[in-house]
Amino acid sequence: MSSVHTTRFGECACCGVVGPLTSRGLSRSCHRRYQRVGELGEWPTRDELIEEDIRMVVATGVSYQVVAARCGVAERTVLRVVSRWGAAGWEAAA
Repeated sequence: MSSVHTTRFGECACCGVVGPLTSRGLSRSCHRRYQRVGELGEWPTRDELIEEDIRMVVATGVSYQVVAARCGVAERTVLRVVSRWGAAGWEAAA
């Protein structure tokens, strides 16, 4: 069985228990349960959650440095995510 890496602490997106979370925002027990039944894909990955956060903050019209600070990621991460949105970049998020 593969190990589940804990990356942050917070409220489980499934059961609401506060504790260590996996990359999908789930507690270890919820992560394993969904993995066992083949439904782990129903929960967004950490990268998908970060992109959603970035999209919401970019839509407020602030600079990429502010976006990075508010989302708790590196400035380079913001630029990489925005570049995937295409040529419109910042405008695509609004």
